[in-house]
Amino acid sequence: MPPPGHSARTPGSTVTIGARPLAYCRKLLCRTFALFGQFLAPLYLRTSRNFVRSELKWINKRTAGATDFYTLMPLYTSLQRVLFIHIPKCGGTSIRKTLVQECRCAPIPPSGAGVVNQSIEYMISAVPPRSPQGQLLQSCATQHTSEPLRQRFLRVFTAYDLATSPERVFLLGHKPARELVSYRRNSKDIMLTTVRSPIGMLKSMAAYRVSHTLKNTQRQDSIELLELLQLDIHAFTELARTQPEQLTGRILENQSPSLAAHLTLDSRTDHSSIWEGIQGEGIFIAHMSEQAHMLSELFGQLSHQHRINTSDNRQGLAAEFTAGIQDSWIEPFIDTDSRQLYQRLESNGIIGFWKKGGTASEYRDLLASS
Repeated sequence: MPPPGHSARTPGSTVTIGARPLAYCRKLLCRTFALFGQFLAPLYLRTSRNFVRSELKWINKRTAGATDFYTLMPLYTSLQRVLFIHIPKCGGTSIRKTLVQECRCAPIPPSGAGVVNQSIEYMISAVPPRSPQGQLLQSCATQHTSEPLRQRFLRVFTAYDLATSPERVFLLGHKPARELVSYRRNSKDIMLTTVRSPIGMLKSMAAYRVSHTLKNTQRQDSIELLELLQLDIHAFTELARTQPEQLTGRILENQSPSLAAHLTLDSRTDHSSIWEGIQGEGIFIAHMSEQAHMLSELFGQLSHQHRINTSDNRQGLAAEFTAGIQDSWIEPFIDTDSRQLYQRLESNGIIGFWKKGGTASEYRDLLASS
């Protein structure tokens, strides 16, 4: 055993022996029982639940008064940080799910209930449900339904850490690069994103807002959109049916995601400065159609590719609206820097790089020489 104060961990362990030897030993005991599968499942579940309760008390003590989850990161300093720049309508939800379920990345979400519940769902789905580890995660999620959402998340998070031995933590949400970069400690932490053409982003945004509002007017974002447009659902539906160009314009006047705004690392939003920042930080970028190729190269071969495409499930008016959107309706809402930045990604060979079998080291060389 290393001397006090030195970090030592089994693969994926997040405990520093010198600081918390008892916690380390408890975790090691639980994982030893897990090796015997169903044969020692009752013993595994009993000891694991005790461990989770103990860890939860420790986390609550160390993060007392916190209202967000970013205070978890200093507690898990041995884990690599994955800083994912989630640009809207660029396939980011698929990546978030893949990172948790396939790449052993413990999620750290913002405080919104929707993304916190999504994180819990992803963690539970990361292990076979009939396995002892799956039973542990499910029990942590369902046996304390009356407790605050923050405590429920932390309970499942602790069980996920025990059950999967994660090697990384990563931040969910739609934080732009300039907000994420402050969490990066060194070159071992990874910043990555996926992109698509600006016109594709905005088309997808308009279609998404219309389809989800038509499907469920009680969703919070549906309520907010109707209030923003000063429409009730009947007027909204009529516009979608008879004046789709006008509705598209009204949506994009208020909600137009910008490639440049999400990728800038400081106050400068011109495409040249953004490109310098991408080079300086070594941000891994893939077109959304290449995301599985990039993730496999960065984190190891994926056993399953999560592709979430909501357009495949649209029917009726939502499907008609999506199919009818014209490029000419979108063009006025694309900012110049986003257009030029995407063109630069194309001309420098970033778009298409991963599908050709490029490696991480080759990507770094390409980025530096561009």
